[in-house]
Amino acid sequence: MSYTLGVDWGDLKHFTGTIDLGYNNTGVVQTKLHFTGDEIISEDVMSGEMVDHVIDHVDQMRDRQRQGRPGGDWVGSIPLPLWTAWRKEWQRGPKLHGVRWRAFFTTKFMHSDYSKFRAGNI
Repeated sequence: MSYTLGVDWGDLKHFTGTIDLGYNNTGVVQTKLHFTGDEIISEDVMSGEMVDHVIDHVDQMRDRQRQGRPGGDWVGSIPLPLWTAWRKEWQRGPKLHGVRWRAFFTTKFMHSDYSKFRAGNI
């Protein structure tokens, strides 16, 4: 989806406001662009209902794992906007200093703030 606003993108100092780009193809994540005059901020939003759905899925998978059903090494799930935010954070700093994505992701995922997204005692 693209928009032509008729704005001289070289001079954003006088352009402020928000453009709602709508939902992605899955209908789950909504993207908004915020123009502050000095910068453009992309915001991905997932409703609380969808985050609750992810947490419910984690609970179901946790129960499945406790019952000893085969299925691999599933350790949890996180909402896509959270994954995207972590990925952007990694690209802005740790990646430039040689930190691998898997190490950065594991550190974030294992933080106590995100325990609701993990399955079992990992």
